[in-house]
Amino acid sequence: MPTFSVIIPTYNRAKDIDQCLSSLVSQNYTDFEVIVCDDGSTDNTKDIVESYKDKLNIKYDWAENWGGPARPRNRGLKLSQADWICFLDSDDWWYSNKLEECWKHLDSSDVIYHDLDVYIDPAEKPIFCLHSRKLAGDIFTDLMVNNNALFNSSVVIRKSILDKIGGISEDKELISIEDLDCWLRISKITNRFSYIPKAFGAYRLETNISRTIKHAHSLEFLWRKHMGDLKTDKDKKFVTKTLRYNQARIYHMNKKYGQALSYYWQAGLSIPLSRALKYLNNKIRGYK
Repeated sequence: MPTFSVIIPTYNRAKDIDQCLSSLVSQNYTDFEVIVCDDGSTDNTKDIVESYKDKLNIKYDWAENWGGPARPRNRGLKLSQADWICFLDSDDWWYSNKLEECWKHLDSSDVIYHDLDVYIDPAEKPIFCLHSRKLAGDIFTDLMVNNNALFNSSVVIRKSILDKIGGISEDKELISIEDLDCWLRISKITNRFSYIPKAFGAYRLETNISRTIKHAHSLEFLWRKHMGDLKTDKDKKFVTKTLRYNQARIYHMNKKYGQALSYYWQAGLSIPLSRALKYLNNKIRGYK
């Protein structure tokens, strides 16, 4: 039985998945299986995956399109045979020491995560490092108050923990934020989160669902789902303001200025509000 199961959800990523799988071939630690869960691709993803059958212990699982990564990841969990689950998005990739370094932390952890370098062009140098942070105190409260700290393609989780929480939520209200929902539910049953402050993989920067209006609605749904588990009114108030600010930024980026102003106001931030008002006044007067 392998130590790790690497679960890769994908949808029409034939142009990217080759680099993803190639990075697994080069891993220093080799006791792992790969499960590619295809969410209804219509391109040649299957052909690329099958070209790796002589290089990796790899399975390919195709199903009709569901519309998000939760169900493909859960299919991968059902097929996995390892005690540890690694999530890897099909447009990301790992450095050769990823599994080797995470393996060193297995005995003391239930969840392991690390930084990721961010690329626009994989042939160029990374544009910056996506730094995570060490979670402190009550893990659930930290995640609610200070926002998500775990990037999907960095996370390694004990499978028995995922089984206890019932896997990834397939509630479509959580699409784009089902990862944070998963970490929050895990934090209610274990505080053994281990952060390695180094980049062992790469995140490809492209159009992100977290910039859409739908994501603002998902944030609200997540907030309502978990707010009752916060222990103090102070934390609840702070989390609410943080939620409103994050929603305001999303509406602002999508040029929904009226909604953005309302959420900035609810977040209690006067500087972004005044800047937005100045922008709106200029638009009304016909200035560019």
